Amino acid sequence: LAPDFTPDEYVTDLRRYVPLETLRDQLNKHLARLNNELVELINKDYTDFVSLSTKLVDVEGAVVRMRAPLLDLRSKLNTTREDTYKALQVMEGRLGERQEARAIRAVLELMLDTTNVQAKVEKLVVELRAVKGGGAEAEARLLERAASELNRLNFYIQRAKGLPFVESMMPRIRASEEELTLRLHDSLRSALENQSQVVSLHCLLAYAAMDKVSSGEAAVRSVLVSPCVAATLAAATALPEDLPLLFKTLLDRLKTHAAFLISMIQAQPAGLHVFHFLSNSILAEVDSALASWRSSVFSAGVPSTFLRNFTAGLRFVEALETLCPSPASLAAFRASPALAAFFGRWNLPVYFTLRFQEIAGVLDEGLSGSATVRSEGGGKDSQFMLAVTNVVWQSLQKCWANEIFLPGLADRFLRLSLQLLQRYLVWLSTGVAARIALLSAGEGTPGGSAVKVPAAGTLGGQGDGQGVLSS
Repeated sequence: LAPDFTPDEYVTDLRRYVPLETLRDQLNKHLARLNNELVELINKDYTDFVSLSTKLVDVEGAVVRMRAPLLDLRSKLNTTREDTYKALQVMEGRLGERQEARAIRAVLELMLDTTNVQAKVEKLVVELRAVKGGGAEAEARLLERAASELNRLNFYIQRAKGLPFVESMMPRIRASEEELTLRLHDSLRSALENQSQVVSLHCLLAYAAMDKVSSGEAAVRSVLVSPCVAATLAAATALPEDLPLLFKTLLDRLKTHAAFLISMIQAQPAGLHVFHFLSNSILAEVDSALASWRSSVFSAGVPSTFLRNFTAGLRFVEALETLCPSPASLAAFRASPALAAFFGRWNLPVYFTLRFQEIAGVLDEGLSGSATVRSEGGGKDSQFMLAVTNVVWQSLQKCWANEIFLPGLADRFLRLSLQLLQRYLVWLSTGVAARIALLSAGEGTPGGSAVKVPAAGTLGGQGDGQGVLSS
């Protein structure tokens, strides 16, 4: 039976399927069968049961004789357990000492490694002082070696953080790092000014090893990109609003004066992939210089000028994207903060609002007049019977014309197109209903050419709400 078996619950459950009298009769029959089986079992072994008392002779003596060996075995087992426990404690203590010794040895090795690497860095700094003026390429190679060793040293410092020995070395380490950084900055500036690709590559790899990628990008921006941008903007003062020509001139000047940098970007040597010159050096400088030079070029006050300038900016960005050497670098360029900042200066919603008002004003003016049927000899430029229909068609064409449409506003221009059609549908339905009402009342003539349609709202958001457009 199950441990939680309860007769009352069992009987209660069975009563739902079996009457109580039937259940009682079956249980009585089962009890009688069990009693019969018990009697048969007793009768079967009755002789052994009766003679059991005669076989149990001197049981207590046997127990006494067995007690002594068992107690002796118990004593030996306890002694063995105690000895084992003591040996285990000794072993654990020695293992702990061994781990402490291993930790102390690791700290000593770390201190030795830190000392050795610091000595190498200081030795390389001394060599750099000696080699100054003896060759830019040799100096750049030494700078790259020193930067690699300094990177190892910083790794050891992070592992040994908090050790008094390492803390005492920090002034020497920082002094070496500052001197290397200054020499590396001067070497890279000189290499960029002399357009030395080999020396620039070694210096940039040294920047990467020292985890100063942003400093390398800033040096390229100030030495190479900034003078090109400044010269281009100075030459473009006579045509301040002609951004397409300005971007083209700037791109040509960069490809000429920074050709070695662009070739390095496209070749992407090992270790140079961490730099993002196209976004953080070129585009960031162009964006900042344009905003400082004349921020009005980003203004949407004159929609046609804004469209021309914004399209030129898009073409410039696309030209930079063609210089990306790999899909990964292209993805990094498109996700860069510099690109987001550049596009953030162009206020596309304001541009759309102005275009919306321009298109909506024309359509509102057309819908406010009468539904004039095109005469047979007039309106040669129209392919529709109603003049208003021609206005709606021209408005739809304006939404998607090259001189108005921008891909970044495709959803808004699509919404405007649908609103134009809805507005025209409301106007047409209202006009047809008014004409039918006039004909039914006998006030109109079949040959009439015009019906005054009640206004059903304007594109600017006035009226009863049917067919109303909003930007």
